[in-house]
Amino acid sequence: MQCVQVQRLTKLWKHSRHNLIICKEGVSLSQGKKVSIIGAGNVGATICYWLAMRKSCREIVMIDLVEGVAIGKALDISQATSPEGSHTLISASSDYKHIAHSDIVVITAGSPRKPGMSRDDLLMINAK
Repeated sequence: MQCVQVQRLTKLWKHSRHNLIICKEGVSLSQGKKVSIIGAGNVGATICYWLAMRKSCREIVMIDLVEGVAIGKALDISQATSPEGSHTLISASSDYKHIAHSDIVVITAGSPRKPGMSRDDLLMINAK
C-alpha cells in the first residue's frame, strides 16, 4: 500500500449513536470507494465484514493501535467473504498513514466501559 500524506476528510460529518463517520462531500458508499475503519474491535470488524459481504467498496483498511489485532481480523474477514465472491481488498495496520486517500473514515475506537465507571469518566479516557 502506498504511503502518502493523509487528506483532510472533514467536509461532511455523520454521527451515529456510538460511531463517527467522516466522508468527503458528495461521497456515497458504492463500489470503487476506499473505506478506512479505525478500531478493529467487535464494531469495527462487523462493519468491515458487512461492507465486504455487500461488495460495497473496493478497499477496506482496518486500523488498530494494538499490534496484530487488525491484521488477524482482516485475514479472518477476507477468508470468510471469499466464498461469497467478494473481491474487496482488506488490509490492516497500526499506522494511520494507511488511511490516506480514503473516501470514508469510520471511527469505532474507544476504551470499553468498566464496572463502576461513569459515562463522564469514559469520555475523559477516550478523549485522550
